[in-house]
Amino acid sequence: MSGSMIAGLAGAGLSLAGGISSYYASKANASIARAQGRIDNSVAQANATALELQGQYNAAVQRNNAIGVANQKKFENSVIKANRTALAQKAEISREKLLRDVRGAQAELAVRNPGVSQDVLNSIEVDAFSQMADQDIELSLQMQSMGEQITENTRQAALTTVYGEMQAQNTLQGANNNAFFTRLSGRNAMSSANLRAGQMKLQAKSDLIGSFASSASSAAQYIK
Repeated sequence: MSGSMIAGLAGAGLSLAGGISSYYASKANASIARAQGRIDNSVAQANATALELQGQYNAAVQRNNAIGVANQKKFENSVIKANRTALAQKAEISREKLLRDVRGAQAELAVRNPGVSQDVLNSIEVDAFSQMADQDIELSLQMQSMGEQITENTRQAALTTVYGEMQAQNTLQGANNNAFFTRLSGRNAMSSANLRAGQMKLQAKSDLIGSFASSASSAAQYIK
């Protein structure tokens, strides 16, 4: 066997060994690509779950805040109603006291002045009724103001509850949308990695077959 033949066969063998080595390296790279795709997908799924949980937490906070404001308004209404009841009771007590004072003043005047006219006695009562009318007007205005405040608090409580629920629903929807696209990106990353890995393996097989063919052709030239 001549030296050139030996060198040729050795070259063909080295070429074949290089092709085999390249084939296994490509297979390893394909496996790494698939593993990276699985990792990227797992991270994306975990991030998506975290987005959902964060959205649920934020929505719960928004609901609770709205409920807190609504409850505060309801508490304010309970205070106003209690004050209104107390004010009405106080006015009634004041009215009864004023009437007693009028009757007492009339009786005292009649005793001290037996000949006092009925008109004088009636004037004391008229003055008292005029005073009670002024008090009733003031009481009515205060009651009206309290009633308006109760109505406004009730309106704000209802609006706050509705708005808080809308905020919570929007927050949940936004979080779910972000989670959906995050999961989708993870699956796409894994699919892309698998596709690249498949292409690597296919190319590696093709290169390996080419190496066999090239080596065989080279060896055949020197064996002839």
